[in-house]
Amino acid sequence: MKTIVGVALLTAAAAVAGAEEAGESVDPKPVHCIDLIRIQQSDIIDNRHMVFRMVNGDLYLNTLSHACPGLRKNEPYMFRTSQTRLCDLDIITVLNSYGFGFTPGASCGLGTFEKVTKEQVELVKIAAKKPG
Repeated sequence: MKTIVGVALLTAAAAVAGAEEAGESVDPKPVHCIDLIRIQQSDIIDNRHMVFRMVNGDLYLNTLSHACPGLRKNEPYMFRTSQTRLCDLDIITVLNSYGFGFTPGASCGLGTFEKVTKEQVELVKIAAKKPG
């Protein structure tokens, strides 16, 4: 899994430069929280990486501190927060479907949110598919 993060970090400078040339603004500094009301969609890449698409089109990559057992693309998960923001200290819980409902599975901590481009997300997806 370190390879995925390494690929994303190695290409970050090039992707930021390309985004700036295209007129996009990408801040390479991670943030600790994102506003819940601004989240349009979340996508799971693998058991350690999630992408949050915001209503304004911004993309935030979240790299969990550890692999989260059962966290898979197109599978449900939940989070609880007492704030109006989702933060790097919050916990997500995988939901397992059994019969007519869901039971909680593994709970895992989120990491910081890194603003990324579509190209960076694609690189992380490609790296996630590579064995090893």
